[in-house]
Amino acid sequence: MTPCEAHRRFAAEHPHFPGVRAPEGCPEEVATPPGLGTLAVTGMAALGRFLLGGAKRVSPKTLAARMAICAGLGGREACPQWNPKGWGGLGQCRKCGCSGIKLTWPAERCPLIPPKWGPEPPATP
Repeated sequence: MTPCEAHRRFAAEHPHFPGVRAPEGCPEEVATPPGLGTLAVTGMAALGRFLLGGAKRVSPKTLAARMAICAGLGGREACPQWNPKGWGGLGQCRKCGCSGIKLTWPAERCPLIPPKWGPEPPATP
């Protein structure tokens, strides 16, 4: 059994250890999008953070950087978890199920471990 196979087996048998990282060189597995119930719960939590933060949007610079990471814009390779055909062509993260709307909300972060992008830092006056 290779180290990558051992990691996949451990991750499948022990889902309560989500932070265990694969050995270097293992290909990233593509997640199955969450079900409707999970999507509703996580979406409502994200919406709550957005509203509690004053319903503000990220800066154009932050949005462009996040889109480049997820969708592979600006000459970057797309994240393997990004499905450009999801949500009727809007695109969808296979890990969290978002349509990309979370890319525009300041408090959100990439659901991967480690995250590929994080919350937007508060603007300095």
